[in-house]
Amino acid sequence: MARDGGPHRRSPAEHNPAPYGGRRCPQRGIYTELTPAGSELLARARPTHDRVLADALAEGERTPELAPLVDALHRLPAAR
Repeated sequence: MARDGGPHRRSPAEHNPAPYGGRRCPQRGIYTELTPAGSELLARARPTHDRVLADALAEGERTPELAPLVDALHRLPAAR
């Protein structure tokens, strides 16, 4: 059901699977392609992202309401 209570409406890609090699388009999926320029930008942004994320997690560890969540995040296996 849609948020308004009406029936779920499928996207045209779900009705016509041909653009996806005969497979149905997943209902909740985003497909992207990283260009060489995008890859370079991502590499330049990574240190800032990592530092800001580490700072936010450290602050969360010091917040009693967030500390259990941060602990659970640290226990997750690292993505490859």
